[in-house]
Amino acid sequence: MSTSELRAEAIRIVKEIDEDRMEDLLKMLNSLVEQQNAESIEIDPAELNRLLTESLKQAQQGNLIPNEQVLKEGKEWLTKLNGRQMQGVTTSK
Repeated sequence: MSTSELRAEAIRIVKEIDEDRMEDLLKMLNSLVEQQNAESIEIDPAELNRLLTESLKQAQQGNLIPNEQVLKEGKEWLTKLNGRQMQGVTTSK
């Protein structure tokens, strides 16, 4: 399919989404755009090496963060991020 055909198909599918699911769809689309933008970020190899070396030193010193804490903080961060993305966006229910 061409890009225009894909876009038309996507629009057709969006029009079929139940009204009460539109907010979920908007969040998913925002997430896709964020992911796309994150993939385009370039990291300087020297800076990446420095950060990794620093992280290894911290780990060797026992300065670690438990996985549960990382998951909790990640969830909180994503909740705040989604809240900011949704400000000013209203859906009719």
